[in-house]
Amino acid sequence: MDHKRITKYFLGVSILLFLLSNLLIDAQKFRICPVDPMGWDCRHLLSNSIGQPLFLGSLALSLIFLILRFLPSRYFSAWLKFGTWYIPLAAVIIIWAPVSGGDIFSFDKESITWFFSGLYVAVCLALILVQFLLGRLRGKTTA
Repeated sequence: MDHKRITKYFLGVSILLFLLSNLLIDAQKFRICPVDPMGWDCRHLLSNSIGQPLFLGSLALSLIFLILRFLPSRYFSAWLKFGTWYIPLAAVIIIWAPVSGGDIFSFDKESITWFFSGLYVAVCLALILVQFLLGRLRGKTTA
């Protein structure tokens, strides 16, 4: 299977996860969670614990897969070496993070998700830039 088909598949999956995250964030609006008169409902659990991290993570993945879709296979190969260990590791750290921090110096699930999603996009863009520069350098030395 070529890299264009793989990136197209993963782009589709990340867009579906993005749509699912929007559904979980507004769980009460879509009648997934009933309204609790005591003030606590499953909306808090679905939105803060699952929806927000899934939203930010799938947005970062969609952006990178969209970019990789239009680049040559060497860019995808470089990304694959990074993405295969980074994505599961970041997901485990985000899952273990507390939903809300205890004080101003502690991290909650949302801030950790923002950090790891931003780091993922920055490192992926750096990998793409390095592959571009290496390709230009190889092209000049062989010409």
